[in-house]
Amino acid sequence: MFEENEVLTQIRALRQEVGSRLDDMDQRLRKIEAELSSPAMQGFGSRLEEVDRRLNRLESELASPVASPVASPVANTMIQNGSFTPEPQVQQVPQVQQAPPVLTHPVEITISPLYDVAHVSVVEAALRAIVGVEAVTLQSLKGDGAEVAVDVQEGVSLIGGLRRTLPVAFDVSNADNTSFTLGLVQPAVETKGDAVVQRAL
Repeated sequence: MFEENEVLTQIRALRQEVGSRLDDMDQRLRKIEAELSSPAMQGFGSRLEEVDRRLNRLESELASPVASPVASPVANTMIQNGSFTPEPQVQQVPQVQQAPPVLTHPVEITISPLYDVAHVSVVEAALRAIVGVEAVTLQSLKGDGAEVAVDVQEGVSLIGGLRRTLPVAFDVSNADNTSFTLGLVQPAVETKGDAVVQRAL
């Protein structure tokens, strides 16, 4: 008997708890219905309907066989089923700044007198060793002289450079901005008894 009373008590308590929860849910539903029926929510619903109408009109324009003469940016990125496709991205190539052109000028060098033809290659190698010399070309080789054309950067002194790079003694004459004469010193030979001694003039 005691157990039956306890069970009935628990059932009554459970019924009250369920009833209170149902009442609470009913109050929440009524509150939501009141909010939905308010003027502010009605205006929001009309805006949603307007957006939906615009989307439907845009889809119908895309599906029509005649394209619109002026396509909107959004229409250009949509396909007929309404999904969006990404626009192609143009990869920007970094511009490489080109170095300014190097100004050069030609210089004609006359090697005279030329006592040894092998000295021509020595002079050419000495000219190429000068910083700022772009090109060295042998123009002519005849008799006791040779003509060498040099393409050199502006502001570079060939005579000063030859004093550092040419291992043969020389002198310079008829020098100007476009040409000069290079005279290689010929060693003189004198005899002392049976020995042969060379000295520079």
